[in-house]
Amino acid sequence: MIRKKNFMSLQALFILDAIDKCGGKRKVSEILGLSIDTINKYISNLEDEVGYELLINSAKGSQLTLRCKDLIRHAHAIEDVFNKIYEDKLSSKDLKGDVLVSMPLSVSTNLIPEEVGDFFERYPEINLVSRTFIDNTDFSTMDSDIGITFLPPNNTDIVVLYTKKVECGYFASPKYLAKYGYPKDFDDMLNNHWIITRIQLQDFLKEWKHVVKKAKHTRYVTNSTYAATEIVRCGGGIAIMPLRYRRIDGFVCLDNFKCEHAPTVYLVAKKKSKDIPRVRATINFYKNLLEKM
Repeated sequence: MIRKKNFMSLQALFILDAIDKCGGKRKVSEILGLSIDTINKYISNLEDEVGYELLINSAKGSQLTLRCKDLIRHAHAIEDVFNKIYEDKLSSKDLKGDVLVSMPLSVSTNLIPEEVGDFFERYPEINLVSRTFIDNTDFSTMDSDIGITFLPPNNTDIVVLYTKKVECGYFASPKYLAKYGYPKDFDDMLNNHWIITRIQLQDFLKEWKHVVKKAKHTRYVTNSTYAATEIVRCGGGIAIMPLRYRRIDGFVCLDNFKCEHAPTVYLVAKKKSKDIPRVRATINFYKNLLEKM
């Protein structure tokens, strides 16, 4: 049975999420029509409930603690429920038109658009226009509604709607492993095995260029994520890839040693367009894709 304090805790979560997005309590106070004292009371009550600090106040402003950011994800899930309720009440003209989405090729290749058919059935008049780029382009300079990027925005007109830490591993094909065996460890892989890499990896894995420099047999370098993936599938060597490839036939994760690399991707949008119904519906679709990436 839900209790009254659950409603207060839920409101506190939304307030904390708003502070994170708006950059401070004062702006949230103006938007929500709540006094700073009321905002502080909601937060302190929730801190008492969970037993740890949620917000750090300093001369630079208010910053969410890491544990608070983990908690905020639950607020995002609840927000998605409300968005779906509201979408069902919208008229067809609110869910009609193009939505422009921009992302690097390394993201677009690794998304799994399994539910795109369901999206088109639910929103028959929304058209997705996807623009992909080889480099990790700064979304704030682009004419798009939504962006997926490895760079957090530094423009106040852009908001982060979701972040995803993409866990990775080293992958080879059964064909390659049958012929050359598993690397014993990371150093054995760099010294004695064929390495497949992508030029743009160092854009979002800063330490990757040092890894490649140590590798004795970098056999294939490309700017195409698709080409690198296919070379691995065909037995051409070992590459770093998202862990989701463990679920795909033709790829084997080298799990006898850990991959330390895990880039963060950001789902972002422009403040002025993120709440347009067709854009919001598309944001929810891409958020679900990123959750499975």
